[in-house]
Amino acid sequence: MRGLAGAAALGGARGLSGGGLVLGAAGDFALSRPGERAFLAGMAAFAGGHLAYLAAFWARGVEWPGAGPVILLYSFGGAVERWVAPRAGALKWPVGGYILIILAMAGGAAGLAGAPVV
Repeated sequence: MRGLAGAAALGGARGLSGGGLVLGAAGDFALSRPGERAFLAGMAAFAGGHLAYLAAFWARGVEWPGAGPVILLYSFGGAVERWVAPRAGALKWPVGGYILIILAMAGGAAGLAGAPVV
């Protein structure tokens, strides 16, 4: 992981963004392992990475992106949740929480200055 953190820093990713990249790599590693425990560890690492990105967005300055992008984003998220929940079985709640974290991150990205308007 130290090598990945160094590569992220050399590539210009620092602080929270670099931490998000390292957590994403940890998630990839966990998902390459068999079993539900590894799946949950991978999902938790990815969730941590998304939260790190969200914090980086907030540190950079997030503004209200407007009702249109927010409605579109959360409508899509709701549709994904409605499709995934019945198929997730015992993992329904962790997967639902992960979807909310991704939506929060995407909402933060939409509110960055200069973000494209959907």
